Amino acid sequence: MLLNSPADVADVAFGQATDVVFTNKVGLASFCVLIWDHAATFDEEIFLIWRCIPQINRKEYRKIAFVALFMFNRYIVPLSFIVNLVAYFSTSWTVEVRAFSSRSHCTDCDQFVVYEGIMTMVGVAVADLIMLNRVEALWSGTKYCRHAVGGLLSIWMIFVVVNSWLLVHAGAVYHPPIQSSIHPDAGLLAPSCTMVFDSQYGYIAPASAWLPLLYDTVVIILTVIRTWPSRRASIDTVARELLREGILYYGVVFGVTFALTFMIAFARVGIQNICAQLELCLTAAMVSRITLGLKRRFSKLDDTPYQATPISTLDWHAVTRPPRVMLGNGRVHFVEHAQEDMSVSAVTSLDANEEGEATAAAIGIERDPGIIEITVADVGNRKKESSESQV
Repeated sequence: MLLNSPADVADVAFGQATDVVFTNKVGLASFCVLIWDHAATFDEEIFLIWRCIPQINRKEYRKIAFVALFMFNRYIVPLSFIVNLVAYFSTSWTVEVRAFSSRSHCTDCDQFVVYEGIMTMVGVAVADLIMLNRVEALWSGTKYCRHAVGGLLSIWMIFVVVNSWLLVHAGAVYHPPIQSSIHPDAGLLAPSCTMVFDSQYGYIAPASAWLPLLYDTVVIILTVIRTWPSRRASIDTVARELLREGILYYGVVFGVTFALTFMIAFARVGIQNICAQLELCLTAAMVSRITLGLKRRFSKLDDTPYQATPISTLDWHAVTRPPRVMLGNGRVHFVEHAQEDMSVSAVTSLDANEEGEATAAAIGIERDPGIIEITVADVGNRKKESSESQV
């Protein structure tokens, strides 16, 4: 592009300065969100993840792999993003940047953008594998489990291959130092270095964003199919929690990934990938949040530093009366269930004759884990038996 006047030069310089401002501020804000979420949930991580690691058997490869993926998402992603921030604010980048069509020059900035692109791709890929584990757990035991997992794994592999190929042809966007007469924030701006895909492959570059979006869309569809209340006789707490967290995760990731897809296709070069850093940080934060949230929801009281939310679908002191169950010889069976606290529960079974008159009652009380005390008595108080059984 030819710059015919000082005004054109000033416009280009101002555009570059604006790109630097956006890149630095979005990167710093994304990192702050990730660190804040890490600090807010660190106590839960200690009690729900770290305390369980010594209990994992060496042959439980599935659990070991899940913990490894979680730790990578929890620690490696934030630590690697610090290098990105250093690149955004560093003053050590050289001015000369090679053209896409030439391989004769290789500057520090060119070398860095390869690292930036790889870490972004790996961070998103690891988060997708954690979500794949949740889908496999939901669909395990069904005849469509292999189809669901195989379809997601295929999309994941396509994303890795396409993104790796794009990174081979990626280049650097160097933002030179800004003069104070051009931009009001020039005193805060240093030479900046960011990655951009080769413009020759602009038609396929958005695939680096919409492929993860397609993956997450399939994940939420498979989650809804397995957890939607109308498809279950009585939706349990686990399914409800998976549905709620799946929708929350998809809503956040969809917003930023959808914006990234259009920015790669239509935004100017300096800010094409500006949402990629936000996508990486929000994806890592949401995966950690929903993983810890599910474990906290169904943890024991002594597994967390505070009282966990009760997982029982019954309210305390509640009594439920299911429909009558017809037994043999015209007998009718009623059931009442009352739960007083987390350690003691009682079940009352009542038999009735054809006229609805009670004939016998059985009361089972669980006072200790694994011990149920059963008392059987007729309504007329004619006999009473007491027995204790191990379950």
